[in-house]
Amino acid sequence: MRRVLATITLIGVVAAIGALVAPTALAAPRLLQVSPKQVSFGTQPVGSLTFEGVTVTNTSSQSLFVLVDAVELPDDFNFGNIGGSTCIALEGQILAPGESCVAVVGFQPSEFFAGQWQTATLLATARDPVSGALLQSTTVRVRGRGV
Repeated sequence: MRRVLATITLIGVVAAIGALVAPTALAAPRLLQVSPKQVSFGTQPVGSLTFEGVTVTNTSSQSLFVLVDAVELPDDFNFGNIGGSTCIALEGQILAPGESCVAVVGFQPSEFFAGQWQTATLLATARDPVSGALLQSTTVRVRGRGV
């Protein structure tokens, strides 16, 4: 009987702690809005060059150091300070509350990878501009196939 009572008490304590912790974890505000979170170039002719933009917006009430970088970038994708990009690639920048920048990624399928779907990954991070502490990171999947 004591073992059953101890188990019920322990379950009650764990449930009470979970109830206190869970809402706080769910209430964490998003500091960056990244749109779209997936870019699909679809099927493109070999040798063609297509560009798409990803908009990163500081939705917080504080200035953030924002960096958009390529984590995985197969040869047929281009990323960096491409025309139309306002996000400073490889260096990052401070975005004030409500400010946005655009990261442009290009896709130029080659004969070597023709017929294969390729996937790239971009990573948008928000850091505290004073301490450098990582506050949020969001991935963007990029996909395309050459024919």
